[in-house]
Amino acid sequence: LIGVTADSAGNWTAVGNSGTILTSSDNGVTWTPQTSGTANNLGGVAVDSSGNWTAVDSSGTILTSSDNGVTWTPQTSGTTNSLWGVAVDSAGNWTTVGNSGTILTSPPPNQTVTFDANDGTGSMSPQVANVPTALESNTFTRAGYSFSGWNTLSNGSGTSYGDGATYPFRTTETLYAQWIINTYSLSYNGNGNDAGTAPATQTGDYRTALTVEANIGGLARNGYTFTGWNTAADGSGTAYVAGDTFTIPASDTALYARWTALRPTPTPTPTPTPTPTPTPRPATGLVVIGAAPKGKELQLQERTRLVKVRTDGRIKKVKVQCSLKGTRLRGDEKTENCGTRVKQRAQRAAVAATPNCGAGLKIKVAIVAKAPGAKRAKWKRTWRVRKDPSVACTLGGNG
Repeated sequence: LIGVTADSAGNWTAVGNSGTILTSSDNGVTWTPQTSGTANNLGGVAVDSSGNWTAVDSSGTILTSSDNGVTWTPQTSGTTNSLWGVAVDSAGNWTTVGNSGTILTSPPPNQTVTFDANDGTGSMSPQVANVPTALESNTFTRAGYSFSGWNTLSNGSGTSYGDGATYPFRTTETLYAQWIINTYSLSYNGNGNDAGTAPATQTGDYRTALTVEANIGGLARNGYTFTGWNTAADGSGTAYVAGDTFTIPASDTALYARWTALRPTPTPTPTPTPTPTPTPRPATGLVVIGAAPKGKELQLQERTRLVKVRTDGRIKKVKVQCSLKGTRLRGDEKTENCGTRVKQRAQRAAVAATPNCGAGLKIKVAIVAKAPGAKRAKWKRTWRVRKDPSVACTLGGNG
């Protein structure tokens, strides 16, 4: 035996005459002969930090192994001179020396880094180099998240690299994008109020569910009554009332106060002679103009007017609840599965529904009105939606 070396993991390789190669994986306690493929005398052996082994022989042959010396592959050296020594530096540059002043050098091989979006979107080309090089800048994006760097494992438990950081390019690797969830705000706008203050801004992570505030700051506007909130100042967006669930999108959002104009009091026409004081007509608390019968089974994917009411006073509240197997649906789930639509004015209200879930929905409507001189009036009714397993429900954004 002429040459011997070991790597940092305790793997040893010894070489010698007649193509002899012995390997040990237990720090030299036991040795196993391996097939070198040559009968020439092997005079030197070396290993780099990536586990690449090289041996040289007396006829200019260079052998390489990437499996700790178990299998060896001959390489072209370009010389037939005897080679007796081989070494490698920390950057992966190899040098071999031999008879007649022979010196052979070999740079480290190219390595490829592949970039994985890891739940993001976009594309990046693989990067190839054989020396430490700055990584390409990230171009992946992910809604509701910010890019925080790269990692050799998708769950972030491996080796981390920053955006544009230097990578050694000693091995082929896949780098996974790492993401941090963003926080967004839900603010409230008085939208032309004359008095009062809007509720404080709420914050939460992307897709967090927030509860919409009531008019806790006493917003008021001359000639109008407060009727809830809307994502658009002109009321053309999505409407919300106190207690509704708001799921945070990938942006900051403002909710604008909705105002309904009060009906002006008519000015009486003066007459030349006094007229008897008219007997006041009893105020009407709540009149149901039409309603779907109690016990009616609502049809799927068909619009049904559930109820239409009027009052001489004011509609105080129109509350629509939609539940599935005892669980109340809210927000997008309520909108997509129950398809309820509310039209509410100062003295009139109507509720309709177009159900889109065949798993046994229940829809409940409660309306409260107050007329001058009359007690608060309340009407409520619950309907079942026809069951049909072929009409899938949409829960959590999935069918």
